[in-house]
Amino acid sequence: MIIKKSPFISVSIPVFNGSNYIKGCINSVLEQSYANFELIIVDNCSSDETQSIVESYNDERIRYIRNKKNIGAINNFTRCVEMATGDYFVLLPHDDILLPKALEEFVSALENKNIGLVYSAMQVINENGDTLYRKKNYDNDMLFTSEEALADLIKNFMPIQCAMVR
Repeated sequence: MIIKKSPFISVSIPVFNGSNYIKGCINSVLEQSYANFELIIVDNCSSDETQSIVESYNDERIRYIRNKKNIGAINNFTRCVEMATGDYFVLLPHDDILLPKALEEFVSALENKNIGLVYSAMQVINENGDTLYRKKNYDNDMLFTSEEALADLIKNFMPIQCAMVR
């Protein structure tokens, strides 16, 4: 009898007409140094080549779900959460990429059971991968209470989509 271990991390990509960036996004997840993850791609009824690009991958960690009709962005984000089976969750927009050790570093931080959410600095790149600018709120790791974290996210806006939560 083979017992399949559940993925520790669910990385979920909500996408609508993302053929221009989806391949880079998927590759950034598949190239992670931390490999115990599932990659869930929830397609909000794209009319471009998104489906054929996703289906060209042959990796058992990828699960492709295509909505029968467009349910709107927020409902598609919700569907991403509903499809996740991992202990940890990352919502990764189709036009974003993760650096190669992102999942490993996030999991390492979440080993502290007092931490429920981690996120990092970010860099904004153009379609050629050139860095337009970087955003880093702090030079050192910070530990906030729930209230402080919410206030900090509002004050120093960081895209919460690329965060990992328990």
